[in-house]
Amino acid sequence: MPKTQIQTHPLDFDAWLETGTIAQRTVELHNDRSIPDQLDVLSKRREVAAAVAEAEDTEASVTEIPEVVKIDAALEALWVKWEESKETWLVRALSVDEIKLLRTRHPVEDQPPTPGKGASRGTREAHEALLKAWAERMQDTLEAIQYAQLEAAIVSITTSKGVATARGTVLDEDFRPAVTAAQLRAMHARPGRQNDVKQLLNASQDATASDVEVPAPFWQRPSSKHGQN
Repeated sequence: MPKTQIQTHPLDFDAWLETGTIAQRTVELHNDRSIPDQLDVLSKRREVAAAVAEAEDTEASVTEIPEVVKIDAALEALWVKWEESKETWLVRALSVDEIKLLRTRHPVEDQPPTPGKGASRGTREAHEALLKAWAERMQDTLEAIQYAQLEAAIVSITTSKGVATARGTVLDEDFRPAVTAAQLRAMHARPGRQNDVKQLLNASQDATASDVEVPAPFWQRPSSKHGQN
């Protein structure tokens, strides 16, 4: 049997790059954080009501018990509110140029030079004070960089009240973020939402730093019975 001749063509790598797309990640969050606890309380009340009815040997089914019917209606209403409070965030990978630009806008200050050997006690104490102040400024700078990068990485946020979508990229003069760094800071300051910003940051960093292994469609996967009679 003749072998199939595979023809190779010169690769235009620039053209190949132009066909690429930017990695994105989806993060689902919720704005109303009181609902899960309310759902838990109602679910426990429902269990008690059902147990009481069973102990009374009532012939009615659980879903016909008045107290259970009332609780089920409340559970359904809460579930609707929970779905309405959902936020779907779409974040993307950042380019090297975008990251460089944002770090240029928030320059990292050099560490104060260490006193030479034999420096006086007063000099060492002054240096320690300078070092402490520098560390605090560094913390503020790194935090500002994180919020700026997240602002640049958010493609859109979709809620039951509407959609906010970014226009352009941070490299564009008319860039308009979907959510500003100040708004992200305000979200982080709300009780229970500190971890949300972390999730969004992690999603953007994951999109920026890693490739994704996509499983083959089931019809292309080797069968566990392959080769068996």
